[in-house]
Amino acid sequence: MGECSFCQVERGLGDNTLTWTQEGFTVDALRFYVGLKDGELIAPTPSEPKGQQPLAFKSGMGTAEVLALFEGLYSRDGSSYKLDKAQPATFAGGPGIRFEFSAIRKSDEVRLKGVAWGAVRNGQLFVITYTAPRLGLFGRHLAKAEAVAGSARILN
Repeated sequence: MGECSFCQVERGLGDNTLTWTQEGFTVDALRFYVGLKDGELIAPTPSEPKGQQPLAFKSGMGTAEVLALFEGLYSRDGSSYKLDKAQPATFAGGPGIRFEFSAIRKSDEVRLKGVAWGAVRNGQLFVITYTAPRLGLFGRHLAKAEAVAGSARILN
């Protein structure tokens, strides 16, 4: 894959998602949701809060439903989430989506900015997300995240 300026970390904070970071998990995160099949959880957790449905990918999901899945992911702990922009884009060599979002993390009130690139191919979900504090860090590493997303390929 060549040299990557992000540090690879084994798996994310308890949810088994492959994550790369420059500054540390709670600061910036480039997360990879790779080949989720119908019914697989986007963020498996040991136990769901009462009344909260698991965030499962469904192979028939359209763009709006995939966007809602990620809204659920980033707001499930009580954090606020706002979709700022969504547009068709090339991802992993084919048609996909690029979306930008803002969030305020409930645990520490940090204002995050995020961007994601994704596609559903052969009934599987592939998404890369990048998040970092809105002021200062997001812009510092965005070009690197864009380069990683731009180099992504789905092997069949």
